Amino acid sequence: MKICVCADGKTIQSPISPVFGRCPYFLIFNDVDQTPQVIDNSARDGAHGAGSGAAQLIINHDVDILICNPPGPKAMQILADTDVQINHAQGKSVEEALHLYQQGKLQILK
Repeated sequence: MKICVCADGKTIQSPISPVFGRCPYFLIFNDVDQTPQVIDNSARDGAHGAGSGAAQLIINHDVDILICNPPGPKAMQILADTDVQINHAQGKSVEEALHLYQQGKLQILK
C-alpha cells in the first residue's frame, strides 16, 4: 500500500501543504520502507490545471491513500474514478498526519 502526503518540504518533519494542486512535494510511503519517495509536483507551476495535473501524478504513482487538504473540483473529479482514498490532512507535519491516519482519526473525503 502506498500512502501519499502533500507537503511543503522533503522530509517527514515537513509541514503539511495547505493546498493540493500547487503543493511543492508529494511524499510517498509504502508498507516496506518508511523512508519517503519524494516527488516534485511538476504540475504546481502551470498557469491552469495544477489540480488536474497533480491528480494525474498521484494516479501515475499508484497511490492508494492520499492525505491532503481538499482538492478542487476538477482534481476530485479525476480522482473519483480511481480507487485512491482521499483523507483530509490534519496536524502540522507529515509525521503527525501519518500518525493520525494510522489511528483512524482523519476524515475520509472520498
